[in-house]
Amino acid sequence: MTIDLIKGVALMLALSQLHSFNMRLWRSYRTAEQLGSGILFGTTCIIGMMMPIQFSPGVIFDTRSVVLGMAGLFGGPLAGAVAAAIASAYRIWLGGVGTGVGVSVVIASVLLGLACRYGRQRGWFKVNLLSLLMFGLVLHVLVLLLFTRLPAAVAEAVIKQLTLPLLLTFPPATALLGLLLKDVIRRFETEDALSKSEAQLRATVNAIPDVLLVLDEEGRCVETLSTESNQIQAPTGGWLGKQLRDFLPRREAMLLLKVIQQSLQSQQSMVLEYSLDMPDGKHQFEGRVQPLGQFANKKRTVLFLAHDITERQQAADQLLAEKNLSLRYLETVEAIIVSLDKEGNIKVINRKGCELLGYPAHELIGQNWLDLCLSKEDAVQVRGVMKSLLAGEIEPVEYVENTILTRSGEVRLIAWHNNALRDESGQITGTLSAGEDITDRRAAEDALRESEARFRKLLQSNPSIAVQGYAEDGTTVYWNEASERLYGYTAEEALGRNVMDLLIPTASQAMVKRAMARLFRTQQALRPAEMTLRRKDGSEVTVFTSQAYLHQSGKPPEMFSFDVDLSDRKRAETELRVAATAFEVQEGMMVTDANHCILRINQALSQITGYSPKEVIGVKPNLFKSERHDRDFFVNLNSQLARQGHWEGEVWNRRKNGEEFPAQMSISAVMDNLGEVTHYVATLSDITQRKEAEDKIRQLAFYDPLTDLPNRRLLTDRLQHAINTSARTASYGALLFIDLDHFKTLNDTLGHDTGDLLLQEVAKRLPEVVREGDTVARLGGDEYVVVLENLSAMPKEAAAQTKAICVKILDALQQPYSLAGREHHTSASIGVTLFSGHSQMIDELLKQADLAMYQAKSAGRDGMRFYDPDMQAVVSSRAELEADLRQGIKQGQYLLYFQPQLDGAGQVMGAEVLLRWSHPQRGMVSPAEFIPLAEETGHILALGHWVLETACEQLATWATDPQMMHLTLAVNISARQFRQSDFSNQVFAILDRTGANPQRLKLELTESVLVDSMVDTVAKMVAIRERGVGFSLDDFGTGYSSLSYLKRLPLDQLKIDQSFVRDLLSDPNDAVIAQTIIALGHNLGLSVIAEGVETEAQKNLLASQGCDAYQGYLFSYPLPLADFQQWRRKGLSDTDQPA
Repeated sequence: MTIDLIKGVALMLALSQLHSFNMRLWRSYRTAEQLGSGILFGTTCIIGMMMPIQFSPGVIFDTRSVVLGMAGLFGGPLAGAVAAAIASAYRIWLGGVGTGVGVSVVIASVLLGLACRYGRQRGWFKVNLLSLLMFGLVLHVLVLLLFTRLPAAVAEAVIKQLTLPLLLTFPPATALLGLLLKDVIRRFETEDALSKSEAQLRATVNAIPDVLLVLDEEGRCVETLSTESNQIQAPTGGWLGKQLRDFLPRREAMLLLKVIQQSLQSQQSMVLEYSLDMPDGKHQFEGRVQPLGQFANKKRTVLFLAHDITERQQAADQLLAEKNLSLRYLETVEAIIVSLDKEGNIKVINRKGCELLGYPAHELIGQNWLDLCLSKEDAVQVRGVMKSLLAGEIEPVEYVENTILTRSGEVRLIAWHNNALRDESGQITGTLSAGEDITDRRAAEDALRESEARFRKLLQSNPSIAVQGYAEDGTTVYWNEASERLYGYTAEEALGRNVMDLLIPTASQAMVKRAMARLFRTQQALRPAEMTLRRKDGSEVTVFTSQAYLHQSGKPPEMFSFDVDLSDRKRAETELRVAATAFEVQEGMMVTDANHCILRINQALSQITGYSPKEVIGVKPNLFKSERHDRDFFVNLNSQLARQGHWEGEVWNRRKNGEEFPAQMSISAVMDNLGEVTHYVATLSDITQRKEAEDKIRQLAFYDPLTDLPNRRLLTDRLQHAINTSARTASYGALLFIDLDHFKTLNDTLGHDTGDLLLQEVAKRLPEVVREGDTVARLGGDEYVVVLENLSAMPKEAAAQTKAICVKILDALQQPYSLAGREHHTSASIGVTLFSGHSQMIDELLKQADLAMYQAKSAGRDGMRFYDPDMQAVVSSRAELEADLRQGIKQGQYLLYFQPQLDGAGQVMGAEVLLRWSHPQRGMVSPAEFIPLAEETGHILALGHWVLETACEQLATWATDPQMMHLTLAVNISARQFRQSDFSNQVFAILDRTGANPQRLKLELTESVLVDSMVDTVAKMVAIRERGVGFSLDDFGTGYSSLSYLKRLPLDQLKIDQSFVRDLLSDPNDAVIAQTIIALGHNLGLSVIAEGVETEAQKNLLASQGCDAYQGYLFSYPLPLADFQQWRRKGLSDTDQPA
């Protein structure tokens, strides 16, 4: 059976040759070729079926699957269909049980071939050995599957006998037949392409109107490709086999032969030009030589093309002549001629343009005109004109004026006429511009117009001279702007009206009429004089007036009046009289010249300094200088005075008797109309008493009166400073709490006076044993506190340093004391806590040190103990509070409470807004617990903004309530909130957004705000004050700012801190402080309010000292909004009067 299969394969191999013959036979008839291929493939199938392998009657096997598969793949749909029809018809004719399967094999083979043909055409795969083998394998696996449709017994026998030979023989046969057919088709396509290419080349050569020859290296023509004899006179018998010298003159022949040799040597194309005498005259030719390969005679060859360029050369010569003529014209005219391409690059520029720009032509050609010669603004304008010209959107000739920049930087104004340049096809290729330098002409025109306008404006807009024109009958014919300002009539109102009705008082009208008649009669100006005239509003103004007569040809005569307002001079005279009086005020005043020589002093300055005017006039103010200020102080003073024209501040001066005294001094420069300093004016106030009051208040507020040691307030400040220093330097600090042992026994036995002496002695010894820079303070009783700074960064070393100092303290305090002539011994117990950074609160540190001190006493006294904190608990508690604080802001857990503020008559003026925290788990959290944490973490900014905005919203709500609309709300502003650079804008935005009346809002600031930049503080307060918002200085007297700042701050109120009010009746110092603050506030023009008033006795004492307003539990606790409004309305119903 294998031999039979091989026979079938051999039959298929013959098919490829027959297919090749068929394709050549029907080369020009595609349909006939496909029909022939189909018949050929179908006939081959019949031959194969005539020599089949027969398994049983009606069941045969042959090579038709291979043939028909190739018919579909290479023959196409028509060939495949014809072959399938022929093969199917013959198989049906044979008949038998396998007929249906046989026809199925025929159809399946063709369809699979067509499918693969479609995939090949789409580029899904390429036809090669591997793809053909896969095609044959898939095809014959499909054939084997079709055999399963035979009766079972037959199918089993066929598949058993046929599978292995079929799969071993037919897939390779399929691949072989496919490769043969592919080769046949490829050869056919190649031959067809060559034939077409040769035909196209021949057509191209025949279409070239030039001589085209193939020459060998000796100049012999070996092939003629074009026979246009009109290009070169052909030799007798044609060019073929002829030498160059046979049809070219000797010189041209030798030249061409040389070019041929050079082209062959370099293997590059060469070009030459030559001329020949033709029957119709001399012609110019361009010859091109292109190297080819070797010819049949083994000699190298070139392709030679000769093209007649006579007409082109004549056109070029004519163009050159025209160009030369144009260039001579361009160089002759005095206009600027510039040609630009589409990008604005200079293609042509004439002599005039080069001279004006200052460049030689070769430096300009190719440069971009817009970048080199125009400013940025003019470049934008010119680009727009060019864009419109190049797009053909504007008139052929466009007039434009713009400036150009010369090489020297000079700016020239040019008037341009622009046009578009077009090529032979009409396409726009660039622009051509002719320009005239109109700089000088325009300058002259502008100067003339400016001169006319200047004189016209001088008359119309002169700010100080009112000019009017009148006809002979008094009708107003001219009225300038100064007349409008001086008399109040606009020009429209004045023109056409009679001067008598406009300006002349009734009493002066007769006199004015006579004067006008005399002027028009004599045509001479009237004598200038002062005159009182009437304004539009009926008021009178004194002017210095002069008149002029004007009579222009052909026009009626006119009188022009020139009036100068004397109001300022009259006012200045009055002010001089007032200034002379004001100079003799209680405040010292001094006037110097520009060189600081004293010209005049008033009586008050003589009284303050002790010098008489005679002693100081002509002398410089150095006479008053004390030794309290260094040179830099006066350098800065003079620098500010020169820069700003004003200086104000405190200065120490010296009286004639040598006594030095503090003064509040202000110096201002006086300048003339040119801005030059002509004089200096200084005012001086003796502030000795004020400074003494400040020192007294500071001493009372910050120092213990018994020991002169810092008290709790100053200790708090120093301890905070130490904590900050510790955080900044990463070092430890320590707080020592010292309590004298058995001090109560001494007090009880020897009396309080002796106890006070001991306390004073201890206060002397403690500073002697601690380090310089450490703080020793007395809290009260026998309790002292020492703050140690700048200890080691290592906790153990810091503890050792602290212990050493404690040992010195204990040793010093154990030494005997001489008290009222008696020797006394005592000891002390010391509690110590270390701190590092910002994590510790001041009160917490004091508690820790106090606890450690009690531990020392419990251990037997006369010793020291360190506090050992449970830090994790403290940190965790603080972290939880901060987290709750942040969450409270988000969830709106905060409330506003209102504590009433009453005036001296008991009427409610308003309320202070107080923040409260209603925590869902903690309940009401004390402000003392969360406000310091909010300050430290920065949450105070969000809280403060919310408080201010909510308070303003409440004010806006109350504005429509007759019972509440008169109330003022005081809002506390933290230092951190106030120091925001945009704080003023925040306040303005809240006022604008809520619509609150700013005059009902009062901002309370603490003295800590004043620690930073005073200039910035004053600027913010002034800006907010200008909107109507008031300011109160909270907790006054507890800070450490200079009271001299109060004069500069736009305050409305001072608030006495509750720490002074609390012990007002029991502590004389607090009573004195309160009285001093009230007096100071009133002297500065400020109202004073006391907070923390809890008893009638406290209120009565404050009232007796002149306090203006009160706030405290005596009147009301802080109340929620609803309760406060009810409390307020109840108070009104009781009095039937609004507060």
